[in-house]
Amino acid sequence: MPDTPSIPIINPYGRKYYGYFGKLGEYQTEVKYLQTSFNINQLDDIRLVDTIPGSNEWSVRELFQRGIDRKRVENEINDYFKSTDQQKFFNPLTVVLLPMTNNQVSQGVVELGSLTDENQINEGENDEYKIIEADEYYKFRIHKQASFSELEINQNNVELVAIDGQHRLTSLKQLKAELKDDKDHARLNQVDFKNWNIPVILLVFPMVPRESADVLKSMRDVFVTINKQAKPPTHGPVSYTHLRAHETRGN
Repeated sequence: MPDTPSIPIINPYGRKYYGYFGKLGEYQTEVKYLQTSFNINQLDDIRLVDTIPGSNEWSVRELFQRGIDRKRVENEINDYFKSTDQQKFFNPLTVVLLPMTNNQVSQGVVELGSLTDENQINEGENDEYKIIEADEYYKFRIHKQASFSELEINQNNVELVAIDGQHRLTSLKQLKAELKDDKDHARLNQVDFKNWNIPVILLVFPMVPRESADVLKSMRDVFVTINKQAKPPTHGPVSYTHLRAHETRGN
């Protein structure tokens, strides 16, 4: 009798990020995060709220409808990034993993408890890690040394949405497009833009079976908290301090 052919295992997760895993809060309010960096090509993985189909129906959309100040992006932030006589650094882009189904936020799935965490310890000869997975959405692989952790996402069911750093993200995407159009771009090559590692924090909000579970509300709360910490910049040349203060006030 011939052997029964094995069914191939299909990995639904098409994107993988490496970094430091952490969490804050207790079970029902716990926020998991991965502190990582993106190369310039991975910037395409991150979306602005108003570019996501169906976002016009979100109850929190008005918070993100201030619009991008294109003039400031082009005249200030772009110039800062292209400057050859200033050190470059800025706070990580804060990005939320948003579960989606048919261009709608998967609120029903969360409330029904289908996005549950499955915990499993895997021990190998030189490896030990925990799996935290919301099936078909995302999967954490948490190493015993948190800095060697991984996050996989299913890009068909998850959007990566920037909730802090939208102006910086817009600028970085513009510069990426400029370099694509002109690989000999003098200023971008002088600052080695093609090899930049952009600091990013990926947030996963509580995926627990409770009536009050609301991913959009969690996204709104974090957005408001971040913006409350902003302070007006002093006058002077564009610097990291100006970039951060302007960014948070105008996001």
